[in-house]
Amino acid sequence: MPRALSRWLGFPQHYFRLTLLLLQDPRVPWYLKLLPLVALGYLLLPDFPTPIDDVLAFLVGMYLFVRLSPREVVEEYLQAERGN
Repeated sequence: MPRALSRWLGFPQHYFRLTLLLLQDPRVPWYLKLLPLVALGYLLLPDFPTPIDDVLAFLVGMYLFVRLSPREVVEEYLQAERGN
């Protein structure tokens, strides 16, 4: 499997684990924790007939949550995941 495709397919799983860790971390502001919860609600309560939009909104919500979380907290979890 090409490396780019492998990285793309691993994105949701990687960000899902990271999102769960960041949601539990008290150093992440509470208002940022609303972002993935709203995205999950949008995924679970769709009002559009196409589920692809819902999945995309959920993935974008997780991505934004990780990108807006404190960088040092994200780096800490990424290093722990890599085993460093």
